[in-house]
Amino acid sequence: MDMLILFLATICGVGGTLLAIDNLRQIGTSLGYPKRGISTFVSLVNIWNCLGRVVSAKKQMAASGITRRPEDDLNCIGVECFKLSFIMTAATLFSAFVSLILVLMTRKFYKSDIHQRFREAAAKSAADKGEMEQYNNGRQKARSPIIGF
Repeated sequence: MDMLILFLATICGVGGTLLAIDNLRQIGTSLGYPKRGISTFVSLVNIWNCLGRVVSAKKQMAASGITRRPEDDLNCIGVECFKLSFIMTAATLFSAFVSLILVLMTRKFYKSDIHQRFREAAAKSAADKGEMEQYNNGRQKARSPIIGF
């Protein structure tokens, strides 16, 4: 069940990449990158994102046998035009519900000290390293008159 909830939250969160693209400028600024580099990077990401969507749309149209002539208008009249927006709203509410379940399941973990295990491992490693150095220094002092160092 946990894996299913995580999978659903991931699938529903794919739209979050669009949010990240929208915030790339703020992220770059906060990390101290030069303005020109940030502008170039954001522009390139947006260009490739747009190109990917156009190519994907053309492939979908070709796969379904739809052709578009330049003189055709892209108008939509009637209920069919708004059906997709209601489906998107339902999908968004579903993803919010799945994310809420994931938040409730991981709440206890994130309230705890999640870095404690790493601090303890680092302290143990440092203590072991100190003991090893102390042992090696003792061996070298004991051997040095014999070997001539």
